Amino acid sequence: IIAMLVNASHNIIDGIYLGNLVGGNALAVTAVTMPIQMIFMAIGTMAPLGAASMVSMKLGSKRQGAIHTIVFTSILGAIGLSAAIFILGTIFANGILFVSGGQGELFAASKTYYTSTLIGWLFMPLSILGNNLLRTVGEAKKASWLMLVSVLVNLVMTPVFILVFDLGIWGAGLATSLAQFVSFLVMLYYFLVLKLPFYLPLRKVRFNYSYFQRMNLLGFSSFLRQGLNSMASILVNNLFFVYGGVAALNAIGIILKLNSFLLLPLFGLLHGLQPI
Repeated sequence: IIAMLVNASHNIIDGIYLGNLVGGNALAVTAVTMPIQMIFMAIGTMAPLGAASMVSMKLGSKRQGAIHTIVFTSILGAIGLSAAIFILGTIFANGILFVSGGQGELFAASKTYYTSTLIGWLFMPLSILGNNLLRTVGEAKKASWLMLVSVLVNLVMTPVFILVFDLGIWGAGLATSLAQFVSFLVMLYYFLVLKLPFYLPLRKVRFNYSYFQRMNLLGFSSFLRQGLNSMASILVNNLFFVYGGVAALNAIGIILKLNSFLLLPLFGLLHGLQPI
């Protein structure tokens, strides 16, 4: 639940700062990009959730060798996913923003914010994977606190980038990417330095495509649920922009942010139950 709220809070924090410190169409920009971030999140959580379920089953059957292969496969999958999201998200940025409602006078500002937040997705899938693996081995509290690090970084650095460095909308997105990078570093430090729940004998483990298929299949229900919710938000964005303009898009942006605090705890609860 905390991990889901953390992901949504980045957009909400940016919306609060942009609406109050930048003004104009800045708040509407976060409404345009929120469904895109939700789709990325749906893609990014699919394999990690499946991997967590598979590790839970193998822990129960005490099949340590299989756990090594699953974790190694999921790590390589997360690295590939990060690269795919960043590359494809960059290549098709204009089309993605247009579909999500970033049209007309909103396009330039939406693309500025979108490209600056896209940097953080180079690290986000691995952070999501690490979070899910920690939960699987009974370290749910540590996983939650590690995710909260990104919120604190975003809260502090967004006004710094906007006011001190005068980076405006770009600065808000950059602060979000920085927060995700710091969260990734803290997660990496925990696994490599403080405690590594999964010892990986790198010479003996290999990428297992059948395992990768299965973890994606196990996480597909979560992807579908979040993806459809994102598609609904995209439809709402376009309808509000057509019939009410930028002012209406600002309004629905506020409403969807508040609504996410009702929906995301439910998604988080379902994610927590899935390994069981």
